[in-house]
Formats: sequence, structure tokens, C-alpha cells
Amino acid sequence: MSMVTDAKSAVTIAVKNSQIELQGVLKMPAKPVGVVIFPYIACPDLIQKMSAGLRLSLEQRQIALLTIPLYTTQEMESDKKSGFLRFNIQLGAQRLQDITQWLSDHPRTQNLPVFYFAHDTAAAACVIAAVKLQNTVQAIISIDGRLDLVKQYLPRIAAPMLLLVREQTRFLDFTQEWLRDLKIDHSLRMLPQGKPESVFQKISRNSRDWVLHFMPKYSASLPSHIDTSVIENSTAPQENQQV
Repeated sequence: MSMVTDAKSAVTIAVKNSQIELQGVLKMPAKPVGVVIFPYIACPDLIQKMSAGLRLSLEQRQIALLTIPLYTTQEMESDKKSGFLRFNIQLGAQRLQDITQWLSDHPRTQNLPVFYFAHDTAAAACVIAAVKLQNTVQAIISIDGRLDLVKQYLPRIAAPMLLLVREQTRFLDFTQEWLRDLKIDHSLRMLPQGKPESVFQKISRNSRDWVLHFMPKYSASLPSHIDTSVIENSTAPQENQQV
């Protein structure tokens, strides 16, 4: 289940107050201007495909990507039967906080703005972690996120949220029901039915633009060869938009 692709990008992050170590992949451009954390809990094949497209899209804008599980391979194997860890959002959120702190301490990422990108229950963990780490997380991208599991945290979140949801699914019902509790900038965009490759491209493009839209002083910190027009062309937060 490991997503490590080469030795240079592999990272090991120790979880506080335990002997747990999480193995992830950190893809760093030469001069990064921000970093996206992509935590995941299950569906490694889906995560692999989603991560590949997102990485390419972010690299074009000099943004780093850390793809990392919230649980070890052994934990995920045992969870296939119990399902306990998958829905232990508080534990996942605590580990995500540890991961975020690790990036804050890492020499190459310690001064970079941090963003969250996640799917399903991992997106719910992102909401809790962002509330706990107020003013640390710049924005969140949620793909079919389980907002119903963290409804009590929604009014307290400060990070702008992009909510990408598949049409005609239970995730759309969850999202629309709790959307009114969000007090911050947010945008609900529906992913159309279609070929997986096309959907992944839409996810990557919209996620990249959301990150750029909320990147602090982005244009001032960009290398001279990077096109900044995407900032002016980024879609302002809107609701119920199809991508």
C-alpha cells in the first residue's frame, strides 16, 4: 500500500506519544512557494491516481505535495475488517496535526503556507485539524468529504473550503445539508459523471486554482518565469457550480 516512488521523495514522520511512524512521499519543486498535504485513510489505488494528477498540476506552480497515510500499512490491513480507524476522525485529525507540525519543523518547508487536500473521511479529519491549528492552514480542498461527521466543527473553521462532490451521490446530500454551517469562503462544485481520467483532471485543476487563490502574497514570491495570470483568472468562491 506504500506510495513511495523513490528514495529522495520518501519521508518518515513519527507520531507523538507513540511508536508509530508514517511513511509518505514529499514531492518538492526547486523553489517551493507552498505545500499541500494530501492525507488519506483508504482506497490506495484511487489515491495513487488522484495524487499523480495533482502533483503534476501543483509542480507547474512551484507547489510541494506531501501524500501520506494517516495510518500504517498494518493498521489499515486490520481496519479492513473492523472499519474502526476509518471512522476514528479524532485520531486521524491528531495525526494530521503531527504531520503539519513536522512540515513546520522541516528546513525546506517550515516557512511555507500549508493547504489540505483530502477525500472522504480524511477530509473530515482535515476540518478538525484546521480548527485545532487555527491560522496555520490556508485553505482546504474536500473531495466527497464526510462533513456530516464533523458538523460541530464547521462553524469554527477559518480555512476557506473548496467542496468537490460527485453528482447524485450521498456525498452531495451530506455536503448540501451542512453547507449553511460554514461561515468562511467556500465553493461547492459538482463533479460530472464521466471517464475517471477526465474527473481527475477536473479535480487537479480546480484544486490547484483554489490553492493559488488563497496563497498569501503568491505573486510576490513566485519565480519570474511563473505565469501569475491564474490568480486573476481564479474563480471566486461560489456555490453549486459545475466544473
